[in-house]
Amino acid sequence: MAAPGLFTKTERYNSAKSLVCLLQAMAGRPTIIELRNELTVCGTVAMVDSNMNVTLTKSTLRKLNDESVEYEQLFIHGNQIRYVQMPDDFNVSVLLERQVKGLLGGGEVTKRKRMSRARLNRQLEEKAIVRAYKLGKGRATNT
Repeated sequence: MAAPGLFTKTERYNSAKSLVCLLQAMAGRPTIIELRNELTVCGTVAMVDSNMNVTLTKSTLRKLNDESVEYEQLFIHGNQIRYVQMPDDFNVSVLLERQVKGLLGGGEVTKRKRMSRARLNRQLEEKAIVRAYKLGKGRATNT
């Protein structure tokens, strides 16, 4: 599971609203990633960010001519990924639910209520009055 402290609130929200969280749930598990340039990478998923950039550890890059190159750590840009193979024992529904709860802090995805312009102006006026009262040391002044 991706550590919620590593990402901003917006990144966690965007990850939870897409299938990137499924790839993030694979952290610590071995996988095979096929790239757009026909290369294949086998390795253990270390970290996945909200843009689907993947960091693999103990990875092997297989070229078209079956030549292999081993890397201790490998970074793959998300836009270069064509396909990610999931392990057979990977329970998608359970891990996906657990990952979304972890990204959103255990809560449901909530939409922000839109505030009417009149209510927003009223709140801004109230804040201005309070600020003026504090600056005037007990005297409310109109500005």
